[in-house]
Amino acid sequence: MKGKAVVTGASSGIGAATARALSKDFIVYCAARRVDRIEALAAEIGGVAVQCDVTVPHDVARLATVVGADLDVLVNNAGGALGQDWLEKTPLDDWGRMYEINVLGAARVTQALLPALRA
Repeated sequence: MKGKAVVTGASSGIGAATARALSKDFIVYCAARRVDRIEALAAEIGGVAVQCDVTVPHDVARLATVVGADLDVLVNNAGGALGQDWLEKTPLDDWGRMYEINVLGAARVTQALLPALRA
C-alpha cells in the first residue's frame, strides 16, 4: 500500500517534478492555486488535486481535511520571488507578499498537517 505525500506549489517547475518523482512510492496530493494544472498533473500521476493558496487559512484547512488523519511526506514548495528590483525601486508590499507566501505559507501548511505527519 502506497503512503501519502503532499506537495505544495505542484502546478509547475520543481513542485511538479517533485510530485512526479514521489508518485512512484506515494499517492501525491498536488496542492496549488492553478487548479487546471494540478488536475492535469494529478490525472497523469494518479494523484489527488487540491486547490490551495497557502496564504488563505481556509484553503489550508481544506487541504488538511482532504489529506486526512495520516501523512508520510510534506514538501512545502509553494513560493515566489517578488521584489527583485533594486531596494529603492521595490515596493515593500512585494516583500510582504513574498514573506506571506514563502514563510508564513509554509508554516501554515506545516501546522495544519503536523498531526497527520505525526500519526
